[in-house]
Amino acid sequence: MRLSVRFGEILPDRELESIFELEPASLKAAGKRGIIFDLDNTLAPRGARQLDRAALALLDRLREEGLLVGILSNDQGLGREHLQGRTEGCPIYFNARKPRRAVFRQLLREMGLSPEEAVMVGDNLFTDIWGAKRLGLYAILVRPLDPREPSHIRLVRLAARAALSLGRLLGC
Repeated sequence: MRLSVRFGEILPDRELESIFELEPASLKAAGKRGIIFDLDNTLAPRGARQLDRAALALLDRLREEGLLVGILSNDQGLGREHLQGRTEGCPIYFNARKPRRAVFRQLLREMGLSPEEAVMVGDNLFTDIWGAKRLGLYAILVRPLDPREPSHIRLVRLAARAALSLGRLLGC
């Protein structure tokens, strides 16, 4: 399978410093009914076996505000299966293979959402944002929780910063 990309598909609709800057009322006013989060370096540090209290409280608050919440992770999920129980009512899909569309579609179906009703929040331009934008989801890029990353991820981040800078320069 060959993936092709248009430049606008990799650029986020919005950038935030943190997941804690999300504004549920604004999202709902824009017709959004659900939020899909990336796990590693978005909701929790890479490889974390659990979400901290602040992240769990955010998920609870979003659900109390009437938003559906789901999680997509490219991680294999080994040793992290218990997260499903700790985030009750919040489906988690591991081995998502983002930016491929299939698991986005599967999670949207499970949540009863159309792409136009969903928001994707993630830290990776080339997996989270591109995958979401390919299906028409509103995409929010957040700063990674932990700046210490493997060298191959640092190279991806460098390319992402260049793409974001070019997008701003071009007014995309």
